[in-house]
Amino acid sequence: MTIQEIVSSRQISQVVHFTTNLGLVGILSLQSLKARGLLKDEEILKYILKYNSTYRSDPAWTNHVNLSLSNINVEFFNYCKGWHSDIYWCVLCFTTDILQHKKVVFTTTNNIYPSNKRATGPEGLLAMFADQVTGKRGAITIRDDDKIDNETTDIQAEVLYPRAIDIKYLTKIIVSSDEDSDNVSGLTHSLDLSNIVVEINENAFKY
Repeated sequence: MTIQEIVSSRQISQVVHFTTNLGLVGILSLQSLKARGLLKDEEILKYILKYNSTYRSDPAWTNHVNLSLSNINVEFFNYCKGWHSDIYWCVLCFTTDILQHKKVVFTTTNNIYPSNKRATGPEGLLAMFADQVTGKRGAITIRDDDKIDNETTDIQAEVLYPRAIDIKYLTKIIVSSDEDSDNVSGLTHSLDLSNIVVEINENAFKY
């Protein structure tokens, strides 16, 4: 099967990444979602840069953007929420076209875990939906009948995209309240990006 065939058969409709409102300002201003390792060189981010977490536990991969299929990694999101209390959060939804781009890497669980398996191409994408996956501290997750086809076996499975994703692939921004929606809509309109849908969906942060 090709990547596109897997995406179609599993009805995968989006590739997602969560960020703060400050992160969103930087992403839209730069016209791209850049890997953490590249952000320090951006002058425009000098006064607004605030990382989701203090450090990356996978330093060899800081030049890749971390994303998830269909739903965010809620375990990592809940951890990140504890770091920031003066902001709000957004989920960025990218088209699945980016999964076919060169050098995209797929992981079976969180990239930092020793048990993680990485691969590219259709083989790597299929591995995210394996019947069983070994994750944190050797814990095994079994894919059961409750899993929707487009959900990865381990919720911490990742898509690692090299360097930066152009926001022409960004189709939607999800927030959790009317106020946040107004703020994001104002931002997209001010940057002439009103083609990006802004949606209110609290469940997107609770998966």
